[in-house]
Amino acid sequence: MKQYRTRILWLLSVLGLIVFISYSYSLTLAKASLKELTEESTLIIVGKVAATECVWLDKSAKVICTDLKIAIDDQLKGEKNTTIAVRQLGGKIDDFGLNIPGTPQFNIGDKAVFFLVKHQGFYWIHSIALGSFKIVTDELGQQFVVNDLQDVNLIDPATNANIDPQTVFNRTPMTAFLKEVKSYITEIE
Repeated sequence: MKQYRTRILWLLSVLGLIVFISYSYSLTLAKASLKELTEESTLIIVGKVAATECVWLDKSAKVICTDLKIAIDDQLKGEKNTTIAVRQLGGKIDDFGLNIPGTPQFNIGDKAVFFLVKHQGFYWIHSIALGSFKIVTDELGQQFVVNDLQDVNLIDPATNANIDPQTVFNRTPMTAFLKEVKSYITEIE
């Protein structure tokens, strides 16, 4: 059932992406709680972007993907690995670029907590933007996780009402965030 829901969410996210790119410059997604992200993700990791590569998904249709090589620091859920590849829509090859509003942008060296789903042989970030939490360090050395939902419109799946993205995933101390995720994993097992 969870796998079916994940596939449906993935398909709806991609279809929603295509429709909303045609009509606006932002991405509209149904809100998911941290518990839902945890339950529906195949793999949850804390990792660092080691490399990026843009590839043609479909050259004739001008569809580009960016493959992120992630060095895993901590693995919370899923098959054990030391590195993985994460694919996301968008990127730039030569003079052609495909920008997907709402897609998180990563540089080599960026650290994040990734909630990932498996689709067509690749790991993808859950719900395009919802499953990526960048790790930032403040001036005192404390680490926080931040979900950058720039160019994302969130809606409540029950009411279809708009939700302010900043009220869903606030800047949270990393230790508290990981503790909450681990508690949901324990409930699943």
